[in-house]
Amino acid sequence: MLLAIDTSTRQLGVAFYANERLLGEVNWVAGYHATEQLMESIHQLWTKVAESGQAPTTPVSSPHGSSAAPRQDFPTVAPSKIPISAVAVVSGPGSFSGLRVGMATAKGFCLTLGVPLIAVPTLDAIAYPHLLSSNRHVCALLEAGRGEYYVGWYRSVAKNWRRLEDYAIMNISDVSKRIVKRTIICGDISAEHKELLQESVDKKLLAFPSGFFSSRRAGSVAVLGADHLAKGYTVDPLTAEPDYLRRPAAKVPLHRVNPMIGEPTP
Repeated sequence: MLLAIDTSTRQLGVAFYANERLLGEVNWVAGYHATEQLMESIHQLWTKVAESGQAPTTPVSSPHGSSAAPRQDFPTVAPSKIPISAVAVVSGPGSFSGLRVGMATAKGFCLTLGVPLIAVPTLDAIAYPHLLSSNRHVCALLEAGRGEYYVGWYRSVAKNWRRLEDYAIMNISDVSKRIVKRTIICGDISAEHKELLQESVDKKLLAFPSGFFSSRRAGSVAVLGADHLAKGYTVDPLTAEPDYLRRPAAKVPLHRVNPMIGEPTP
């Protein structure tokens, strides 16, 4: 059973996934209380999943094996009653403190239990639901501060989907200049910047999901995590770090050298 964790913004999310189905998820606004609320929410969700009688009773082995051996010297963070076989965590970009909390918790589970860790980029999780049901381009946005956005551009390709280029940090004017085809704008965008896009771009080219469809969900992280795990896209829990995007990185993250979901890792 896969545990999915999303602490990339003030909105947190937790989900359990097994046998190609979502067993349960919870998404809530934690504000600045991620540290206090995350573990408690994982325990509470597992209690409800276990009571439903639908959860696996023993860990499901990964087709690629564990990415780390159990660590007896690491603080135990995972109750033995939860049959976790892998952990997917949103790796960034996003809130510096939030990403650290989520990554530390995920690493704790993986190192304690000796199970694989999967990193899911925030913008992929935002875009994923819209790529499944549309043949339009998708622009995923996440506020980066200073009036700028973390931006990811995507497009469905047959039964698959592709990120068209590396993640970037852009202001809304630059985003508007890039929209020349029908595009779904999803993620976090202020009312002011939404209005600016509508004024500067042909309205026929824009679509803004609303309500339920505009929310980032831990369930998407779980599905993406399970897909990555099946393809062997795991990261080392000993060395994994959040991808803040603003900070220069010495190494190219896995998701940047694997833009097409489904292609083998170089």
